Amino acid sequence: MEDANSPKTNSKSVAVLILLGVINMAVVVGAGLMIQKAKKKEAAEALATETAKPKSEATPIPEKPYVSKIVPVETVIINLLGNTGRRIVKINIDLELEGNTAPQEIIAKKVQIRDRLIVTLSDQTYEQIQTKEGKENLRELMRDNLNGLLKEAKIKNVYFTDIIYN
Repeated sequence: MEDANSPKTNSKSVAVLILLGVINMAVVVGAGLMIQKAKKKEAAEALATETAKPKSEATPIPEKPYVSKIVPVETVIINLLGNTGRRIVKINIDLELEGNTAPQEIIAKKVQIRDRLIVTLSDQTYEQIQTKEGKENLRELMRDNLNGLLKEAKIKNVYFTDIIYN
């Protein structure tokens, strides 16, 4: 009789374990591929069903009037007015339009709007805009200057989404 620790028994056990491991891996990979194939088929069927629907069956998206519309302005980096050395401000501004105003005029006049914002901001000192009241005054000044430029659109609020001083 052979001992349980003999080389033949150990090598057979190792071979069986390796074979079971390979079979296990093959089953897992096969199952994963089947699941992936089924998901692709479902997605293709859903897309085919959606595109095959006549336009009359498609759910219409109700048109809502503009309650308010936010239009972002490109980042402005400007030197502030002052004699205490160079102060630079980087500011991101969003404009909220009033009522049913569409943003087309804002987009069409983005160069003029950016120019007005730069000129308005460059006339300020760090001391004027560092406080909460100073920022509120700057918002009002910017809003009034921009509303003077626009014919159809009206700006309700000016929002500072980011301000960095240096």
